[in-house]
Amino acid sequence: TAYELLGLLVAAHQHPTGSYSHLNLTMAALPHPTRMPSLQFLGEHGPLSQALTTPGTAVHHLWGTGKVVVQNQTASVLGWTCGNMVGRAQDVAQFFWDLLGPSETKIVSEESLAFMRKYEPMTVGWGKLAHVNYGAGLMAIQAALNPNATGSEWGFYEGHGGATYGFTSSQGFIPKASAAFSLVTNTGDGKYSAVATCRMMVAFAESRGQRVDLGCGTVMLV
Repeated sequence: TAYELLGLLVAAHQHPTGSYSHLNLTMAALPHPTRMPSLQFLGEHGPLSQALTTPGTAVHHLWGTGKVVVQNQTASVLGWTCGNMVGRAQDVAQFFWDLLGPSETKIVSEESLAFMRKYEPMTVGWGKLAHVNYGAGLMAIQAALNPNATGSEWGFYEGHGGATYGFTSSQGFIPKASAAFSLVTNTGDGKYSAVATCRMMVAFAESRGQRVDLGCGTVMLV
């Protein structure tokens, strides 16, 4: 993927005469790593259990009812620079706050961020089916399951989805709430994180005294 090609470029910059496996992606991606201390890139060595706090469950329609527990596999099964980060959801949310929110600690320049936000509709594959607008490493996403409903602006966020063996996630920055978030489910079935993200948006709206119908029910905060 494009992320893996980018990883090769970064590796060549860091170690012109070394191996791609010597890439230090933490150094390249996190200019202020102490703000997100749990985030780490496992590379290709060691079991996933060295970093996971809970196992995941991988599922696939071709497996029938079969499931695979994701915990002790080697980190080499992951996507190198495309899906190899492990950390707490709180620190992922911190990353998107610094990237997209009104944080005093910025990850990229305003010029770079403007380039990342040049969204275009995806025209092929799953992105076309899901009506995804993609920029440079960022998505403009409507989390509402009923995107035409009144109050759907509460379902909009900038960020990126995540999917790997045994886990799916949503993370980014919600302009309407002025809040960053990361939501992770320990299953490879994406519908759970999709519904949970939608309901989280409803909860954000309700916490501000607004009731919205995003197509995933109400969350009655008490």
